[in-house]
Amino acid sequence: TYYAVLQSQRNCGKLSGNIETILDSIRGSIFEVLSVNCADLTGTLPPEAFTRLSNLYYIDISNSRVSGSIPTEVAALRRLEYLILNDNDLSGPIPSKLAIFGIMQSIQLSNNRLSGTLPGRLNTLDRLVRFEVQGNSLNGTVPAFPVSLDSLQTMNLVS
Repeated sequence: TYYAVLQSQRNCGKLSGNIETILDSIRGSIFEVLSVNCADLTGTLPPEAFTRLSNLYYIDISNSRVSGSIPTEVAALRRLEYLILNDNDLSGPIPSKLAIFGIMQSIQLSNNRLSGTLPGRLNTLDRLVRFEVQGNSLNGTVPAFPVSLDSLQTMNLVS
């Protein structure tokens, strides 16, 4: 497993820069884990980065100042199990394609400026353990999850 860990809680805030530059510097498909949490990053998530980093199964770009929307190209990451983008300045809808692959275990998008409705296909994620979208401006109905969804441990929807 190849890791691109550029920040840890112990050094919180000591890494700064532009997220596009960082993602461009790790181009290539060998990386499986990307963790740049608690950094002072700015910029937007470039859609092309998600098509280049096709082996990622874990993304943590949380506790920063990343803005813009969540690119629909994140669905190109067929191995993605963990998407942690909370505590940024992301806006727009949650891409409905996030729910295409049933291997997602954790979707954490809390404390951004996301709007719109929850993707209707969320109830197809039968391995989902954690789903957090609190602190956004989401509306609409919560998709009906199957009673047999034993994996779900945390769901926080409070806006």
